Amino acid sequence: WTRQACSRAGVPYSLTVHAVDLYKPMASLPNVLRQACDVVAMTSYNQRLLAERYAVVAHLVRFGLNLQPLANRDPPSGKPIVLSVGRNVPKKGLDLVCRVATQLDDQANFVLYSNLPPQDHVVVKGLVPHSEVLAALAGAFLFVLPCRVAPDGDMDGLPVALVEAMAAGVPVVTTSVSGIPELVDNEVGWLIPPDDVDALYAAIRAALDNPAEARRRGAAGRDRVVALGYSRERLAMEMQRILGV
Repeated sequence: WTRQACSRAGVPYSLTVHAVDLYKPMASLPNVLRQACDVVAMTSYNQRLLAERYAVVAHLVRFGLNLQPLANRDPPSGKPIVLSVGRNVPKKGLDLVCRVATQLDDQANFVLYSNLPPQDHVVVKGLVPHSEVLAALAGAFLFVLPCRVAPDGDMDGLPVALVEAMAAGVPVVTTSVSGIPELVDNEVGWLIPPDDVDALYAAIRAALDNPAEARRRGAAGRDRVVALGYSRERLAMEMQRILGV
């Protein structure tokens, strides 16, 4: 609709491509891409897909967070909290978290912020305001999001919740799907293959068994997020440059 309106009004438009836009595209996507004056991708992975599938040269602009509220953490003493955040959709892999929780619930409290139905061995908090998720990150020992390619082809590009966890200094366990390896490796977290419940168990167990190493990777993750410029200020400057405003 925007393309048609801009075409009739003689007004140029730009397009930012996220995950579902590219992995489950509507039939109109080629036309929308072709007539855009600028196309922006959030990851190098998506940038490559746009070039390969549509011969589109896209700008790479990583998304930006408000990093200030994520600067301070004070995890409580006692049983560590393993946190997951995501909608109840197959690509998030939350079913795998629930499976692992049955094996490790004596060592950690598993907490999910999701619209997932009630689960055994997991505390499901539901969908809550963003401020509550940020508060939960401040008390988390580990953040887990085992992303996968869904049966319909949908997948995450780079989950915002994952980057927020890293920005908060929380060590992460996640998977090598789409753009995630551009930010996460085994220096700043635990990167495992998708749909590998044994690897997921091993990574969470490794973090729980070595809290000092988990804290080191968490601190390294925050340093990486800051060094790569996942800030709102950098995002605004890059978009202004691209759009010439």
